[in-house]
Amino acid sequence: MWNEVAVSVCQKNVLKGIHGDQKNRKLLSCVFGAILHVAVDIPSRSWVMTTLRPNGPSMMLSPGIGSAVYILSDEAALVYQQSEGYVGQEKQFTYRWDDPAFGIEWPTTTPLLSERDNGAKYL
Repeated sequence: MWNEVAVSVCQKNVLKGIHGDQKNRKLLSCVFGAILHVAVDIPSRSWVMTTLRPNGPSMMLSPGIGSAVYILSDEAALVYQQSEGYVGQEKQFTYRWDDPAFGIEWPTTTPLLSERDNGAKYL
C-alpha cells in the first residue's frame, strides 16, 4: 500500500508548503520535536491545523489535499509515507504559505522558506 517512506528534519521556524499532488495518499507523523501541520483543501480553500508530536496524532491526506508544516521546536522530524511514491516537483502543486485566498493563521509572519516556497504562486 505504501510505496515510499521519507524523513524530513528541519529547524525551528522553517515553513514548508503548501505542497501536494493529485496521485498520492499521504500519512504524516512527527517522530521528534513539534510540528504545526496544515491540511489544505485547495478547491474549497478550507484548512485544518493540527500539532503533531511523537506518540501524538498522525495526519492522513487524500490525493489533491495540500500539506504545509511549520516547525515549532528547536528541531523536528516529519516521517511521511506516500501511496504511489514520489511524483517529482514538476507534477506537484505548490502555493504560497501566506496566500490570502486560504487565510491560514500562522504563528509567524517571518518563517524560514526554501527557494521553492519563497517563489511559490498564489492561488
